[in-house]
Amino acid sequence: MMDLSTIDVIVFEMGIEISLVQRMVGGNVLLSNQISLGVDGLVRQCFHHEPTWPIEIEHAIDLTEEIVMPLAQKFSNAHELIFQGAGAILVTTTLQACGISQPLLTLNEVEALFNRLAAVSQGRPANQENCQQMCALLVLY
Repeated sequence: MMDLSTIDVIVFEMGIEISLVQRMVGGNVLLSNQISLGVDGLVRQCFHHEPTWPIEIEHAIDLTEEIVMPLAQKFSNAHELIFQGAGAILVTTTLQACGISQPLLTLNEVEALFNRLAAVSQGRPANQENCQQMCALLVLY
């Protein structure tokens, strides 16, 4: 676990039905917001086909942005994002399936990963993306 005693971070605990977003500085919670975004809720609302349709992925991204973006200004000066909970486990497993083992990703790298997922959902062979397990995770979850 990262030492939170000296840095300004956002801790995003993505749960099954709800999530908690906190801004912590020097180990103290400055802001805390509970949001109605969780792994099961997102899957239930967005993913209805096997394999997942591209429009379903876009819907999941849009829904996530609608919920998270109003908080962006409150959390804009933080230096790090720590992602925890059920959502973090799913994302970490997906990243590993895509050959990404680094713990820190830039926004561009996250967007590139979603673009790869969308390309597979649009018919690009999963083995071309080295993401066979990524698609299986969306189907299984």
